[in-house]
Amino acid sequence: MGAFFESLFSVTGITLPGGAARFAAGFTSFVTAIQAVCLFFAAANFFYRTIPLHHGMTLRMASVVSD
Repeated sequence: MGAFFESLFSVTGITLPGGAARFAAGFTSFVTAIQAVCLFFAAANFFYRTIPLHHGMTLRMASVVSD
């Protein structure tokens, strides 16, 4: 990934001090990993909350129907 950033910066004509491309690659990877963890927890929370709501809605609908 560091080579990608080095080639990206060389194409744009920006000269960076040594290690800057490696830092940019590491920072980008870090942000991507944090986003992945946050999205995982958001999805888990969504499914955790959806199942009891569906169960409660089913019970309410069944209680409205008279035998």
